[in-house]
Amino acid sequence: ADQVKIYTPRLRHEIMDILASKKASEISTRDGKKALAEELRTAANGIVDTSSGKAKKPGTEPIQAVLFTSF
Repeated sequence: ADQVKIYTPRLRHEIMDILASKKASEISTRDGKKALAEELRTAANGIVDTSSGKAKKPGTEPIQAVLFTSF
């Protein structure tokens, strides 16, 4: 968790960028929310993961899920 904190400004920027690019109709369905969560997770891992760029095994990324508490 502490590793993620140092990236907070960049993560917030990327999240806001992605959210601003979406239409309400794209994220109003369950599938749309799942796709958004996966897009956010991938983007966040691209920022937080500072490893050598080698392929990762599933489940070894720093951020494994994006969960919405309200929408």
